[in-house]
Amino acid sequence: MAEGKSPKERTGEQARAPEAPRGESAGRRHTRESREAVLEVLQAMIQASPQAIVSLDPEGQVMLWNPAAERLFGWRQAEVLGRLLPTIPEAGEEREKFAAMLARIMEGESFTDLEVRRRKKDGSLMDVSLCTAPLHDPRGKIIGSMGMLSDITARKAVDETLRQALEISQKRQAEIAALLRAARAVLESSDFFGISRVIFDSCKDLIGASSGYVALLSRDGTENEVLFLEAGGRPCTVDPGLPMPIRGLREQAYLTGQVVYDNDFANQGQWTRFLPRGHVTLDNVLFAPLVIGGQTVGLLGLANKAGGFSENDARLAAGFGELAAIALLNHRITEERERLIRELETERARLEAVLQQMPAGLAIVEAPSGRLVLANRQVEQIFRQPVKQITGLQELSYYQVFHDDGRPYAPEEYPLARSITRGEVVIDQDLDFLRGDGTRGTMRASTAPIRDREGQIIAAVATFHDVTEEKLREAKIRKLNEELRQRITEVSERTVQLEEANQELEAFSYSVSHDLRAPLRAIGGFSRMLLEERAHQLDAEGQRLLNVILANTRLMDELIEDLLTFSRLGRKELRKGVVNVAHLVLGVFNDLKPDSTERACQLTVNQGMPPAYGDPALLKQVLINLLGNAVKFTRSRETALIEVGGWTAAEETIYYVKDNGVGFDDKHGGKLFGVFQRLHRGAEFEGSGVGLAIVQRVIQRHGGRVWGTGKVGQGATFYFALPRQED
Repeated sequence: MAEGKSPKERTGEQARAPEAPRGESAGRRHTRESREAVLEVLQAMIQASPQAIVSLDPEGQVMLWNPAAERLFGWRQAEVLGRLLPTIPEAGEEREKFAAMLARIMEGESFTDLEVRRRKKDGSLMDVSLCTAPLHDPRGKIIGSMGMLSDITARKAVDETLRQALEISQKRQAEIAALLRAARAVLESSDFFGISRVIFDSCKDLIGASSGYVALLSRDGTENEVLFLEAGGRPCTVDPGLPMPIRGLREQAYLTGQVVYDNDFANQGQWTRFLPRGHVTLDNVLFAPLVIGGQTVGLLGLANKAGGFSENDARLAAGFGELAAIALLNHRITEERERLIRELETERARLEAVLQQMPAGLAIVEAPSGRLVLANRQVEQIFRQPVKQITGLQELSYYQVFHDDGRPYAPEEYPLARSITRGEVVIDQDLDFLRGDGTRGTMRASTAPIRDREGQIIAAVATFHDVTEEKLREAKIRKLNEELRQRITEVSERTVQLEEANQELEAFSYSVSHDLRAPLRAIGGFSRMLLEERAHQLDAEGQRLLNVILANTRLMDELIEDLLTFSRLGRKELRKGVVNVAHLVLGVFNDLKPDSTERACQLTVNQGMPPAYGDPALLKQVLINLLGNAVKFTRSRETALIEVGGWTAAEETIYYVKDNGVGFDDKHGGKLFGVFQRLHRGAEFEGSGVGLAIVQRVIQRHGGRVWGTGKVGQGATFYFALPRQED
């Protein structure tokens, strides 16, 4: 075979070929020429083939190396013919594999689309597709091998790209399947513990971690409360029920709300120092937060992944963390919904019980149909007939009501119908109605529409109760009121007459008191003159009688003065203010002390006595009279003990004056405050009998009250109460 020569040169060689042997038959010459022509065509095809064609002898030396082989591997034909195939190293494993394959070819075996790596002249390796078969001589003997080689580097790159794409697609399918499995668990159940386990297992298996847990943030926000812990077959003696403090890498996840991981966790002393004794060993860790409303409420933790965690793992874990957060939110919403449903059912039962037990009738009808939704038992009792399940407003006439003139209400005139159709609110409308037993009565009805959030009427409610007896009582009361008005008119006329009589009596008392004083002064004056100037002319009896006259004139003068005081109290204008009662008591008592110089008189004023609200001058008069009586009626005691105190009640302030004097019998206490009323003889204790009447009148003018208690020989206590000052 003339390698590397043009067809013209090869044609010339053929022209110079030896002449055919003499004596060659024509048939043989034709066969030889045909074979040579075929070989010429095959040689041309090999030279023009775009695929590298290489022929080797049984020892692996190159016999044929076409132009395509030159272009593919870089060696020219002259560099390789008669030499061992240069694309295979001369020694080593590759040469041994090649020799074994060549031996199999020499035994008659063929190979098709065999992918092998071959060396180029520049030393680089390429991927080629090899098809090779034994080469036979005309007698069928194997004399070598023939192979066709194609560069499949580009195809291999495409195949690798497709393989990687397929791998990525399979990963994505696995991710989607895991996410769908977790999402299905979220949608199909509200049991957060079970759902979180499914989510955790799906995430752990997909990412390839062997350990981990799911934990929720404690109520105080300081600890992880672990739901479950997966040790992944590694020793772990930590009780998963014990809370985990929020610190270390976990704290970063909680604070940032982002996935964090560390592939060198075992060598990070800043993190491992937080692990409790007996904790599972951690090569690497990843924490994905559970975030609800911008707040981290828990963690999905993974650990011990062979080769460490990647950003894609962090992305996947974030997705599973979101699913866990959604599951937790659904769980909480479900719990809250169930709690609200229980509360609503409880409230509904309570409301129904209240509605059934309420004394008034109640009915609810829906709009716009007018169908009866609810009627309590009072409806049946008021109408004295079974409740009818009406289905429309026209059936309201089953319950017959009437106008004042006796005309029956049309269905659309019923208050309940007006509330449904017009949105009217009816309050306390009295309606005459017919009972089921044929009797008539009066009911008082109120109705109102029930609206939804958009303001549309969805129902109406009516309440009513039987006021028949009330109406009868009102009629009686009106009659009684009319009679009372007539009597009040009569009493008013008598009151006016009485007031006029009191005014005349008061004026008369004032005039008489003044008119009596002039002759009393004359009697007293002349009696003193007789005693002072004519005493030597009078015997002892005469002088005694004059002293009696003087004593009685003084008593009469005191009586007239008390009457004048009593009379003035009815006309004096009250000038109220805050009065320091304790200070007033001390002042009055100091004024009375000269009357008790011959004996010990001890006054006790209780601490914390509240101030009074009243007329200071009149209240002083009250204390003068009460303290004066206390001093007077303790005259027989070696040591007079007088106590004054007070306290504040709900609507009034109460004061008392207590002494250890002669006292009085309680059964006569009602007479103490009358004018001229005395429980002791004048010879024992002086006085006009008007002092306590003055006390009572002053206190009553203040809107208060006065009373006294005592025991004979054990003293007395007088109380007076004054209304508290309004805020």
